[in-house]
Amino acid sequence: MTLFLLLLAQAQAEGVDAHHFTPLPTLGAPLSLVETWRVTSQLPGSFSVSGTMDMSRGNALLVYEDWEGVVETPLLDDVLALNLSAGAALTPRLSVAVMGPLFLRSEGASGQQGAGLGDVRLAAPIGLVIPETTGLALGVVPGLDLPTGDSTQYAGAPGLGLSALVAAGYRAERLSVDLNVGAQRHPAAEATQSAEAIGGAALLLAGGASFAVSQSVGVAAEANLQRALGEGVVRPGEALLSARGLLGTGLTWTAGAGVGLGEAVGAPQWRLFGGVGYARVVDPASDRDLDGVVDDLDACVRKAEVKNGYNDADGCPDALAELDLTVLNDQGEPVVGASLSVDGVTLTTDAQGRLRVPPRAPDAALTTSLTAEGYSPLPIERATLSEGPQAETLTLPWLPGTVRLIVKDAAGQPVPAVVTLTGPTPQTRQLGAEGREQLVLGAGDWQLLVSAPGKGAEVRQIKLDGVSTALTVVELTLTPPVVELQAKEVVITQAILFDLDAATLRPDAEPILRQVAGLLIQHPELTRVEIQGHTDDQGDAEYNLKLSQERVETVRAWLIASGVDPERLVAQGYGESKPIQPNTTEAGQAANRRVQFVILAQQPPEKKR
Repeated sequence: MTLFLLLLAQAQAEGVDAHHFTPLPTLGAPLSLVETWRVTSQLPGSFSVSGTMDMSRGNALLVYEDWEGVVETPLLDDVLALNLSAGAALTPRLSVAVMGPLFLRSEGASGQQGAGLGDVRLAAPIGLVIPETTGLALGVVPGLDLPTGDSTQYAGAPGLGLSALVAAGYRAERLSVDLNVGAQRHPAAEATQSAEAIGGAALLLAGGASFAVSQSVGVAAEANLQRALGEGVVRPGEALLSARGLLGTGLTWTAGAGVGLGEAVGAPQWRLFGGVGYARVVDPASDRDLDGVVDDLDACVRKAEVKNGYNDADGCPDALAELDLTVLNDQGEPVVGASLSVDGVTLTTDAQGRLRVPPRAPDAALTTSLTAEGYSPLPIERATLSEGPQAETLTLPWLPGTVRLIVKDAAGQPVPAVVTLTGPTPQTRQLGAEGREQLVLGAGDWQLLVSAPGKGAEVRQIKLDGVSTALTVVELTLTPPVVELQAKEVVITQAILFDLDAATLRPDAEPILRQVAGLLIQHPELTRVEIQGHTDDQGDAEYNLKLSQERVETVRAWLIASGVDPERLVAQGYGESKPIQPNTTEAGQAANRRVQFVILAQQPPEKKR
């Protein structure tokens, strides 16, 4: 009689795991082998769970020959099991895994066997050498088998089992080759009259290769073998063909088949398996856009990250904020030399009033102040900026009391005039060749007397409140003088004209009166001046007298409004009573229609104030 025992156990102490199929967690990698550990870098916090159904035959048979012939007694046969596995990455180099079968049915020596749990295996793969993309990989895998299976049903081994593997591999672009070498030890079952001792220490050997058919599907071939140390007994061995892939949204699938290698415990005649799972991440070495951010953490897997210090971890292209500022005053003119302090660097505006803020992260607050001479500081607070180039125009407010004085001649050319300011702080300024001056004056009433040799003098009145940041512009034109100071009279060489039969000044009268006002302010020694009004003899004499009085009252009021002391001015209308030419011609009548400024009193030159 020939007796070949694959497994015989007459008590729990003599049991062994004859199922011998332990699918490993994949963590979503299509190139993972089914029962051979593959060293890869994993993202902390990533995990996978899977369930693989397998159907196998001939796991353990008692075969002998008696007088009736060859007899096969199944000790574990026709197995249907759901193999559960889960794994999680704690660090890029350390993962934890738990695996175990749930037997749904099987065939034993006593017939049909019910459901039950097999041995649970715990492992902690540790990566020692992990290539970024291609190259050699090396790691170790310590393991612990818990005796949760029923050894009397050949679904587990008695006592704790310990194992340690060295896992090595080579990664190419689409090919992965892996080899596991190590040892394990289970409590030894006692030898019987019909069987050798089972258990003790054993050499473990597994290896295989996988090929990526696409980015989401891989096929593999592998084999595993055990050999007892010191006994020379071959233990279970199996060859497997498999395919694995990703279904999207983290779902994975596995399918394959296996055959036993030789006649040994746990080496089935054949095995079919298939299952599904869920993986939170994919292989961290996958970086389709080659930006250094792995696909699982990459929010834009097909667009490369721009490394600029801003959101570099999200994997999406982005740009720093580039802010171009244009600084104008409230006249719309560029402010040259305005300064802005950003991150300890002082920036100034160019001739067009522009400056560029250095590129910065859009979420970096910009808090500073824009300053320029003659302007009030303008606070700038930006909690966020937009990505990429952007432009903004700022209006810089003037300092309160800012006055711009512009002096030109009749041809529009600048006049380097002298301006005398009378007000809270009297002062005199000489304008430069450009004929303009920027003044910052205090609150109050101000009188500006502007004069230039050969250009006469003009006067302006302004009132400043010391609060408003609006620019006050005083623009005037100096023309050749039409007013002359003589001994007894301020002589005007052009007539002051009024509307017909009215006391309303015509617009062309104002330039003459401005020169009169300027001259009177320049000569305060003229303490009493009579403004005389005269008419021709056309019309009623009483009407002419009344009209002349009204007209000189209008002139007096205009001069007072221009800054001449009212105590110095007397208005007197004479009607037609004092002609200077006969009224017999139009020219004579025109000459008689006149306004004169007669000096009634003045102080000696030495008493001028």
